[in-house]
Amino acid sequence: MATATYTIGLSPDYNLSVTPSTLTIVAGQSGTAKFTVTPVNGFSSQVTFTCSGLPSEATCSFDPPSLTPSGSNPVSSTVTIITTAASAALRGPRLPSTYLTYALLIPCLGVIFGISTRRKRAFRGWRVFGMFALLTLAAGLTSCGSSSKEGNPGNPGNPGTPAGASTVTLTASTSGTDAVNHTAALTITITQ
Repeated sequence: MATATYTIGLSPDYNLSVTPSTLTIVAGQSGTAKFTVTPVNGFSSQVTFTCSGLPSEATCSFDPPSLTPSGSNPVSSTVTIITTAASAALRGPRLPSTYLTYALLIPCLGVIFGISTRRKRAFRGWRVFGMFALLTLAAGLTSCGSSSKEGNPGNPGNPGTPAGASTVTLTASTSGTDAVNHTAALTITITQ
């Protein structure tokens, strides 16, 4: 019969969790969850947080962006998922050629008003024709246009964060040769 003493050295590590594990966010607003690091076997290294797998037009941030646990007490960071609301397209500024059209419109106004001040019946038909032409031209200048003209794209609008469900991967990592990385999944559902 023999006896022996064994010493088992466990590597320092940590457990990672996120609460809640699902978020529903209206596009244009944000949602938060608690990201918790629980040290195991005396783990005491700095842990830095990142996220990936976000839908388009969405970002994430952590507060604080890194933590250093001490002892066996868990430490937490708040992850905020920020989404973008859809925005309408805006017409860009007018081209300089539009201003030339407006400048040519001024003499036309003068001619029309000059004709309208005469009392002769012969010019009554020209007055009506002139006013109709002027109104048609003015309506065309104010209603026509494009959000994408030469060298002047304007604002095409932003579709915002698309509706639907996504799984965001939250990563906690340490640096150095003995780096320890863990991930947790956060399911987000974007509604409009």
